Amino acid sequence: MKKKKIIICLIVIILVSLVIGSILLLGNSKIDKKDSNENKELVIDHESLDYVYNQDIVKKYGDIRDIHSDYSKDKAIEDKVYVSTYDEVYNKEIIEKFYESYKNKQECFIRIMAYTLEGDPIITDVLYDKDKVYVVVDDRRDGYASEGNVTLKVFDKFGVEKDRGEYYWTAYNGEKVVEHNDYWSLVSVADEYIKKVNIDDIILENMSIEKFYAINSQNGIVDVRFLDKDYSFEDAKKDKCSIKGNNAFCTNTLDKFIKDYKDKKTTAIRIVTNSDNGIVIKDVYYDSDLDKIYLVVDKSRVNNIPNKEKEIKLLEYVKIREYSVDNYERIDLIADGIRDDYYLCDCIWGEEEVFNIV
Repeated sequence: MKKKKIIICLIVIILVSLVIGSILLLGNSKIDKKDSNENKELVIDHESLDYVYNQDIVKKYGDIRDIHSDYSKDKAIEDKVYVSTYDEVYNKEIIEKFYESYKNKQECFIRIMAYTLEGDPIITDVLYDKDKVYVVVDDRRDGYASEGNVTLKVFDKFGVEKDRGEYYWTAYNGEKVVEHNDYWSLVSVADEYIKKVNIDDIILENMSIEKFYAINSQNGIVDVRFLDKDYSFEDAKKDKCSIKGNNAFCTNTLDKFIKDYKDKKTTAIRIVTNSDNGIVIKDVYYDSDLDKIYLVVDKSRVNNIPNKEKEIKLLEYVKIREYSVDNYERIDLIADGIRDDYYLCDCIWGEEEVFNIV
């Protein structure tokens, strides 16, 4: 009987020990889990909306996704939003302060409210943080947006885009704009201000053939794509183009173009080169603000060349070079790092040299 009691006591002790041990183990595991959660850093994708709206500098403005659908211009002005309408700008000092911080590589944030042609507001948040520019666009109030939503795009830096004489503050990736969708124009600012604050930045021009002819229509240069397919050497003479080939006509137009280029004046010219195989039309535009040369080449009327070479092309250059070949003055357009990039024309200057750039 005594032996039986001893066995029962041992069993009870073992059971109690197991229970206590389980409790202690469970308690420790809870503490460990709690400590683990407390020490675990919240990981958020650095290219996400959550990352943008978790930054302290942004929190006082609130998450753009939570802004009420009928958010008004007056409320935006009161909230220190940069508001740009067609006839007035409000809180202009906000953008000046933002850009000053950006130039000094300091974290900064701005909220912008601008309006579409139809008068619908679009809200844009811009955050500069850790050498990246975060642009959040909310077009849910735009009645013409196909799918009103909030989108984020991340860029490398800011610059200025010039479009038909107007300047736009722009975020972009890389040193050059390659495709239009590589950047978004943010807001139009007065010319004198945008030039002043961006004096050390690249001024970007996203030139296209459409824009080229929109600019040069005032210079009397008709879009080459609208010329008749049988447009000829004789037609070019009537249109007073600068014609180079077997004979030269209207050389004074080329003289003027080169002189304007030398004097850093915006200028344009159409050069038609004639040959036995047909004519090549070269429309040239020099933008003195950007110090860039744009060339549209049309070889569609040239025989015996592949169809791909007949496609109308837009090319960009940084310099014009003149040099002599067999007593002829030859003119080339030169791109970055390329010595002899595109042959423009031959001409005989006569006694007076118009320019000499090597």
